[in-house]
Amino acid sequence: MEKMNNNRARSLRQVRSSRSRSKRGVSPVIGVILMVAATIVIAGVVMAMLGGFTPPSATPPSVAVTLQAVNSTHFKLVHSSGDTLLANEWQIGVCKAGESPTYKSVDRDFKVGQVFIVGNTTDLANPSGLSLPGTLSSDTYEVYIKHLPTDALIISGKRITVG
Repeated sequence: MEKMNNNRARSLRQVRSSRSRSKRGVSPVIGVILMVAATIVIAGVVMAMLGGFTPPSATPPSVAVTLQAVNSTHFKLVHSSGDTLLANEWQIGVCKAGESPTYKSVDRDFKVGQVFIVGNTTDLANPSGLSLPGTLSSDTYEVYIKHLPTDALIISGKRITVG
């Protein structure tokens, strides 16, 4: 009986020691699994933030321009309200109604309250404007203003009759 008790005690010690060894072995494995899981979660959050980030798209300026005939060979654009059109960031196109416009770059700002003369500007006292080859004749024209950074038409086919 004593031998049986000794064997039983030994097997109990072995079971306890194997449990304690296995507990010690499980703890590092769980720690490694948790660290890997945390790394994956952090990487996912970073990718979601950076992958989903797109820079805001540029929007074209908003302007209100009125067209007024000056005489039979000129008309003017008056910047009534809205954003300033910055020099070299906009083009103006003028054509007879129904035709395709040819755009010219403009090297000066166009701010609220300013006037922009279209025609043969050498004839006029106000030299700021767009000089077209020859002069405008009595006809209906369409005006287009294009914003270059966004490649958007700010004004599209606004009509003016000259003459």
